[in-house]
Amino acid sequence: YWGDDEAARSRAVEALVAQRLDPAWAAINLSRLDGNDTAQAAQALEEARTPPFAGGCRMVVLQRSPFCAACPTELAARLEAALEVIPEVCHLVPVDVAPRFLEWIQLGGLQLAELPPGALQAIGSWMLRYRDLPMDLADASLLWVAQQSGIRSVATLDRRDFGVYRLPGGQALENVIAAMA
Repeated sequence: YWGDDEAARSRAVEALVAQRLDPAWAAINLSRLDGNDTAQAAQALEEARTPPFAGGCRMVVLQRSPFCAACPTELAARLEAALEVIPEVCHLVPVDVAPRFLEWIQLGGLQLAELPPGALQAIGSWMLRYRDLPMDLADASLLWVAQQSGIRSVATLDRRDFGVYRLPGGQALENVIAAMA
């Protein structure tokens, strides 16, 4: 929906979210950002290139999008670059990295962890600490697992944020996907 009927747009967006998004993964796969903030508009482009976690799809809702009117030149260039790669996000791992990544998984390089309810307090405090990025639930969960397990290697396509995140004591995590590229 385009135009001035904000209520109709909001209903259409919520209907699309309800139709396409797996409710079990909405906290991870749904982002709501404000296009009045140039940083959030740029973040929307980055998040749109991120594959969904688990079932369903990834949705980035950008209210007051600057892309159709008075878009700053730098942001327009970022939009143009992002449009070229959004369809390729279906590939979780770049093709040239995939064989090495799959071999690494076979050798036991990937572990899954369940988060107990007690983890939520620590996860929430990390999300508050890194709210300027912002840190999402998936990132905070990886930090929690790393802190609890002693594992210091993670597999993530989020190179920028994981270059910033630190465990208590200041230790960074190694991004094994970035190391393979």
